[in-house]
Amino acid sequence: MNKKKIAALVLSGTMLMGAAGFGAYSWFKSSATVDANLIVKTGTLAVTATPKKANPNLVNYNGWQVENSLDTLPEDTKSESKVAQNPKENDPQILNLRPGDILTKIVTIKNTGSLKERVNYIINNQIKESYGDAVKFAILKGDKLANNMVLYPESEANKDKPNEVEVKLVLTLDPNGMTGETVNGNKVTQDGKTNYQDTKLNLKEMLNNKANIIEIKGEQVNENPVQK
Repeated sequence: MNKKKIAALVLSGTMLMGAAGFGAYSWFKSSATVDANLIVKTGTLAVTATPKKANPNLVNYNGWQVENSLDTLPEDTKSESKVAQNPKENDPQILNLRPGDILTKIVTIKNTGSLKERVNYIINNQIKESYGDAVKFAILKGDKLANNMVLYPESEANKDKPNEVEVKLVLTLDPNGMTGETVNGNKVTQDGKTNYQDTKLNLKEMLNNKANIIEIKGEQVNENPVQK
């Protein structure tokens, strides 16, 4: 190989190395950062249920009152119920109820958290499973079913918005489902239906001693769709 070819090869190699070097390195650089100085705290959803004292003019026990037990009602509509010690049981209870009687309990539902929440109610389905159509249960606000109500946290900004609501638990002994017959003083069963005469309805025992007749659920209210 002559000297001219060797010189050309050396020059070519030098140029390639220089190109590679310039492609891999930058002599000027810059950067920027954003600090992590951020503290956040989530709010709370909380709801309470406080029973109201029963009307002393009505037959009542443990907050439940017999709505149609006022002395001023006509005799043909007035309940004949009373609160007494049942000789067959160890605790006081409302006795002598009849189909058509209505028991109610007033409860105040309050938002005690820091966020707005939507309140709904779930009725324990064991009532239906145990008593079928004999017992009807509803939750009312005024004369309408109470559900899907928005309650606001208690604050100066929300002073004109509802923070609590009073609802009525209504338990009706339905005449269409609560049937029963006696023959010569003895209870008889017809068509396989339960004979409800002289029958104890113990909701606490029915609910496995939990006595949770309803569950009150508060859920977060989103004004706008959550951004994804």
